[in-house]
Amino acid sequence: MKKLSFLMLILLGNFINLNAQNLLTDLRPGLDGSEPGFDNAFQRNNELYFIANPDGITNRLYKTDGTSGNTVVLEGGSSMYISLILGFLGDDLLYIAGDFLNGGSFGLYKTNGTPGAGELVADYHQGNDWFVAYPMTITMNNVLYFLGNDGVTGFELWRTDGTTAGTYLVKDINPGAESCLLITSPDQYFAELNGFIYFGAAEPVNGAELWKSDGTEAGTTLVANIDTSEAIVPNLGSNPAFFCKYNNAVYFSALRPVDGRELWKTDGTEAGTVLVKDLAAGSGSPSNMIEYNGLLYFSAFYPDQNYTLYKSNGTNAGTVAVKPPSSGGPILSLDDPFVIFKNKLFFAANDGINGQGFSSIWYSDGTAAGTSPQADIPAAYNSHPLNLLATTNYLYYTAYDDVNGNMNYGVYRTTDLANQNVLLTASTFDANEFQPLHLVNGCLLVRGDNNGATGEEIYTVCNQATQPVGLEEYKQEVFTVYPNPAIDRITVESVSNLDQVSGVTLQSLSGQPVTLSYAFSAQGKMIIEGLSNYHSGLYILTITTKSGSSQQVKLVIE
Repeated sequence: MKKLSFLMLILLGNFINLNAQNLLTDLRPGLDGSEPGFDNAFQRNNELYFIANPDGITNRLYKTDGTSGNTVVLEGGSSMYISLILGFLGDDLLYIAGDFLNGGSFGLYKTNGTPGAGELVADYHQGNDWFVAYPMTITMNNVLYFLGNDGVTGFELWRTDGTTAGTYLVKDINPGAESCLLITSPDQYFAELNGFIYFGAAEPVNGAELWKSDGTEAGTTLVANIDTSEAIVPNLGSNPAFFCKYNNAVYFSALRPVDGRELWKTDGTEAGTVLVKDLAAGSGSPSNMIEYNGLLYFSAFYPDQNYTLYKSNGTNAGTVAVKPPSSGGPILSLDDPFVIFKNKLFFAANDGINGQGFSSIWYSDGTAAGTSPQADIPAAYNSHPLNLLATTNYLYYTAYDDVNGNMNYGVYRTTDLANQNVLLTASTFDANEFQPLHLVNGCLLVRGDNNGATGEEIYTVCNQATQPVGLEEYKQEVFTVYPNPAIDRITVESVSNLDQVSGVTLQSLSGQPVTLSYAFSAQGKMIIEGLSNYHSGLYILTITTKSGSSQQVKLVIE
């Protein structure tokens, strides 16, 4: 009898509801919430910076460390409206703000995170068009590039080093009041390669095509006119999108009348801008590109079936579907990105059985046999997971909770093992399905509302006695290594702080791992030299973090 009871406890563990969300702070008391912009939030040093509306009129800039007492307003009020956060440059957070209610112009500001320390960087008009509601930025050589509007040239490529003198229009690509801005996904709008940023831009001669810039007007040029048909209006052309650096080239999707929207790559030259593969009749529409285990992965349409997971080594023959839908492979939506967790790709997908509106958590190691939906208990969890967040130990996400007739989005977690899904929030809690999760000081920060009592505010999920959430957890590092193949020197970059690295090793396919030494450049990138001391061939580069997680990269030494 004791053995049976123990087994029942194990099984019940898969169904446990921890009911553990707590209101962080009610920024806008009453039934209307402050609606914090978690999709335009930035995290640094265990603090999250975000915009919220505390009175239904003004937008203000806040920061929080995940506790109520340390959730404070930094800027904004009756005469200052915060419209957009661009991101961090050094120790400063850059944002767009202005006197919106009184007709004042918007400008670029910065803050060091101290309340009231906001400082005007450049006083220029920033338009508030709906299609720049999210930041499209990239940082290269301590300069942040963004789409800015001075009220004269329209939205064009701007740069800032955080100073007034260093903030200016790079080039008026689409001359006059018209904008060069393309209406594409704000994700992967730029990519950097060998001292240039790559992006799509529109102008009246060639239409919307592939451009690059080294940060100077003279160095901002058209790379290739991919769609050579006549540009009736500037926004028509190949409309490049979803830029991703991989294997010393920039990959992206582009459109031509002859073959539709397909996978392209460029080395920065016109001759080196080529179609990788015509994935499907009409359009393959590749999107959501990510480098994983030495290959490029993305979502694209599989002929006569549906959107699924692809991988590519950069060649036509080496660009294939990992597991087609007809063979039991995943059916992907167009806007669900991939995350790397426990050295596998995790994503939301449909199995083609329960209907396109329902999906579950899938994983892939890049092989057909290793691509599968995760076994979920109960089946009601298979309800379009969104907002995947990979940490050291857990994968968190939001999903539609229809248990007992509830029609809310709950917050869940799982591991890389089967039957590990756990609902972390009460059935009365409704997370905003379009707002990402953030992990700050061991607590999940979630935008949502509990039983309609507060409107959408910030709730925390943490410190649960039965099954702690997030304690000693860190957001999983994702490292980029280039060039690959390498001769003597490689550069390592990270989406967060490289100071979390605890060691780097190099191992041949038949030898023992060797510890490598590394240094940091002035731009904060990790530099590893001396690879010419090793024989040419394929190696495994392992980067380990202080949290104990690691990432392996296949590295070719020439």
